[in-house]
Amino acid sequence: MSQVVYKAIHPIGESNPLDMPVRNIDTAGVWYEMRLEFRSIDRDQNRRTLRMMRDDVVLELAENGRDPEQESCYIEVSDVEAARIELDQHETNPTEIRDEKYGDANYRVFFIRDPDGLCYCIGQKQP
Repeated sequence: MSQVVYKAIHPIGESNPLDMPVRNIDTAGVWYEMRLEFRSIDRDQNRRTLRMMRDDVVLELAENGRDPEQESCYIEVSDVEAARIELDQHETNPTEIRDEKYGDANYRVFFIRDPDGLCYCIGQKQP
């Protein structure tokens, strides 16, 4: 069981964490469970959506026809270094951690992409 807590999710640009495009919710759902340790909390077969959760983060995958490579979200974690190690062990091919400034705050972040091309910035605000 992971020691990393997923604390919050925020859209980047026009993305909506509750409407993230994937080609197939069944295939994507398995990847999110196995690689990111999310769990399924609701599935709507008619709308072809799958709501998933890990700690305080809820996202919804949807077969909505949009281009996954144009969507992105920021996930705040309790420990960015441990999160990167965990995701590397789960074969998500994370980038190296780097320092970023957003507004007046400093963050340590890295990036991963799911098999459909959705991009996630995983990070932790620095004191």
